[in-house]
Amino acid sequence: MTQPSPSAAPQRHRLHARWQLAILQALAEQGADAPQSLPRLAKSLGSSASALLRELALLGDAPVAGHAGPGWVRVTQRDGRWQVALTAEGAAVMRIGLLLK
Repeated sequence: MTQPSPSAAPQRHRLHARWQLAILQALAEQGADAPQSLPRLAKSLGSSASALLRELALLGDAPVAGHAGPGWVRVTQRDGRWQVALTAEGAAVMRIGLLLK
């Protein structure tokens, strides 16, 4: 079995950060606390709903590996429909460009 090259990790990290930024930008277009349909958001990003949901778990406030997430998005289920919204904290991050640094 071959091991990934040491330079592969930073590249994966950059791609991951771009993917998170694309999600946050798509949500920011609607404004803070404006829910969007999870399937519609996934389609607009060219992703599957399940892949998007996994990424949203990292951007929300749910604990992952014992640490709470940043709380930038909120995922809810209402009448059997999944909705995603940018939180006020996520909107603030997008406004000050914290993710771009």
